[in-house]
Amino acid sequence: MPRSISVWLTASALALAAFGYAAEAETTPPADMRATAPKAPVTDSTAETSDIVAPMKLSTTDYVKASGLNNLFEITACQIALERSRNAEVRAYAEGVAKAHARNEEDLKPLATAAGATPPAALDAIHQDLVARLKAASASGFDAMFVQQQIFGHERVLAAHRIYSASGADAALRQFAADTAKAVESHLQSAKSLQGKVSEKAASTQD
Repeated sequence: MPRSISVWLTASALALAAFGYAAEAETTPPADMRATAPKAPVTDSTAETSDIVAPMKLSTTDYVKASGLNNLFEITACQIALERSRNAEVRAYAEGVAKAHARNEEDLKPLATAAGATPPAALDAIHQDLVARLKAASASGFDAMFVQQQIFGHERVLAAHRIYSASGADAALRQFAADTAKAVESHLQSAKSLQGKVSEKAASTQD
């Protein structure tokens, strides 16, 4: 693989591996997107420029699973946050993210069906464990754990959206992935900002 392959592709594959999805290197994009496939940016100052595109490949089934599981998890986790958090900013974030993922899930279903895939109806073991940990968190540690999980979850599903939008087999789902990635990036940045505020508040209460 040329040295000019974007670092985020490797990072994305590793992130997806944490959830058991296989993202494999593919040297040629689908035929209907070769003309518009983005070139991977050079991230190493010593790397040579190359016109070769080498996106990672994520099957439609795995993409729909990853996207659907994240929607279910975000809705569940945010509902818990609305029940347990007393931080106004955390609650506002949770309300907005829950609504966004509920809409996203409704948008995903018909596209997935048309592509021959079915979004999951329930959380898998990994996400069930995250929910259990969130429910078991202490009152003083809840906000920090919730925000940490938000960053963890959004980083990993962002990897799926980016990979599928670049090399997915279904055109409609590729567009869905590209559009969703923008929203997920916004949620991720909000969660990171919120993490700093939650940490500052926790530190101030200990002084």
